[in-house]
Amino acid sequence: MLAAVLICAAARAYDFSAVVPSGQTLYFSLVPGGVAVVYPASTIQPVYGWNNYTRPVGALSIPSTISHNGVAYNVVAVNNHALYGCSGLTELSVAEGVRVLRSNALNQCSGLTSVTLPASLDTLGTAALSNCSSLTTLALHCATPPVVYPSTFASLPDGISVEVPCAAYDDYLSAQYWNSVGTIVPIGCYANLAVGVNSNARGSVSGGGSHLAGSDVTIQALPSDGFFFACWNDGDTANPRTVTLSSDTSFTAFLFAVRTDTVTLYDTVRLAVIHTDTVTVHDTIRLAVLHTDTVTLRDTVLVPDTLTLHDTVYPTFFRLTVSAGVGGVGIGNTIVPAGTECEIGALPVEGHRFAGWDDGSPDNPRRVVITGNVAYTALFETMSAAEVLAAPDWSLAVDGRTLAIGCHAGEQIRIYSIDGRLLLDHTAAGPATRIRLDAPGAYLVQVGLSPARKAIVE
Repeated sequence: MLAAVLICAAARAYDFSAVVPSGQTLYFSLVPGGVAVVYPASTIQPVYGWNNYTRPVGALSIPSTISHNGVAYNVVAVNNHALYGCSGLTELSVAEGVRVLRSNALNQCSGLTSVTLPASLDTLGTAALSNCSSLTTLALHCATPPVVYPSTFASLPDGISVEVPCAAYDDYLSAQYWNSVGTIVPIGCYANLAVGVNSNARGSVSGGGSHLAGSDVTIQALPSDGFFFACWNDGDTANPRTVTLSSDTSFTAFLFAVRTDTVTLYDTVRLAVIHTDTVTVHDTIRLAVLHTDTVTLRDTVLVPDTLTLHDTVYPTFFRLTVSAGVGGVGIGNTIVPAGTECEIGALPVEGHRFAGWDDGSPDNPRRVVITGNVAYTALFETMSAAEVLAAPDWSLAVDGRTLAIGCHAGEQIRIYSIDGRLLLDHTAAGPATRIRLDAPGAYLVQVGLSPARKAIVE
């Protein structure tokens, strides 16, 4: 009988077992500072450490403390091979206080789809998360990237989302071995969205405030009685409108008075219609000199060549169109009030250089004052082979939705939509910069003043 007791005792590799809050039984050994999760059977080969024991399945939560015989112990580690081969696990959440997942802790957990690790974690051992063939999400609350090893994430599937604290995003991008895990996604970044109107007396807007960066936010103009929505300050006429918030942004809604049926000469002309390419604006117009080819008056009234009226001028809106010939795109399309000074630019693509504007101006960028509907076309030339070779040396690669850009520290990196809208202006902090994009599509990437290169993000 004594021999049998000794044999049973030798088969144990733990000090006590306990049921954790998620309902599974786990096994614990006393270690400095508290207890560690361990495999239950004593064996020379840890692969067989769950022989004759029921492996945990489903969603498992490892708690920060566990009680045994009336004593509460801090859980500080998940030891070597502790959950090796527990293929029935689907989710794992590790509570604060655990500092290390040792080697092979989760190796061969083939059913595991998501793992959440605490801010207290400082080390992931060799092969700690290897061969988890169903893993899609690894969420970390650690402000400092935990120490990992070349094999920590061996044989994981492609496309894993590695969620990290916003403030630590750049640290994870540059930390050794982390950039090979999957796509690093910052969580908890916020951006401010300011939304206003051209006159508070005409209505209000909704959707402003602080929002999670990268989120889609709906903004809406709400005209008061007697007024209507014409467009946003960037020319977009959608209302309500959904915008993707990647940084601090502001929008202004232009609200105008609804047309009435009265005209008073030599005072205030009501009921005027100002025409642009895409927007018809109805408002109370007060002009010093008003030309009949600009305004249509809706009433029975004799209109001379020039109407002389007395008051200040409300703005007329005009469209600025910036197009491009072969070899680049134009930047600066918008609808703005008359008299607005705008900057337009020409962005050459790889293998081309800017040659000038169709009106003869060589400036790029250039500033123009808008006094009517106007169009400019940027012209480009093909670079010679020698010029292409002499162009600034930088690299571009696409990794999922992340752009990997190699260039010198301090250089400006600009990312444009395929039609020339500036989406991001970033200063490179080092020779390797990684920028995650919010949506699939085609983008143009420019480093310094070099020709842009196209990136296709899926």
